[in-house]
Amino acid sequence: MGTTSRPRCIRSRSKGRRVKRSKRRRVEESKGPTVQGASGRVPGRGCTRVPGPGLCTTASVQPARRFEDLWIWQAARVLVVEIYRDFRSGTGAKDFGFRDQVRRAATSVMSNVAEGFERSADADFARFLDFAKASCAEVRSLYYAAEDLGYVSPARAEEVRSSSRRLSAAIASLACYLRQSK
Repeated sequence: MGTTSRPRCIRSRSKGRRVKRSKRRRVEESKGPTVQGASGRVPGRGCTRVPGPGLCTTASVQPARRFEDLWIWQAARVLVVEIYRDFRSGTGAKDFGFRDQVRRAATSVMSNVAEGFERSADADFARFLDFAKASCAEVRSLYYAAEDLGYVSPARAEEVRSSSRRLSAAIASLACYLRQSK
């Protein structure tokens, strides 16, 4: 019986806003807007490659002065665009209730990250990150239904669920850091 370990949070401060960085994080390729690392840095700049698929360690952390600087917000933005494209046409586009629900769930992830960042207390930010993480779970759940209903292909559904799982883990890691930095 193996135990799962939570991501280790590392402390960093600048201008009152704390920014999370994992000891190791995945370097993601983006077809849409530039997706930066959790530290606010573009992967590859200032990153040292370590053995393993797509892992890097960042030596320094740049402060996030705006929510747009957060990797999790940028990844959520990419997810929203992908979901809107998936339900632009086809049978899924005609199921208005389902289409609107999955779109709202994806938009909620991005919005909760932004709203929480603008709150004055780290505890409030962590609470909004919990809401964003729950919306990631809703997106994954709805993509199981979309796959079962034939709205998206199984490969596409797994791709979005995988992306949502990575985003959810990053959100949980930042929330963990914010709660530990009290």
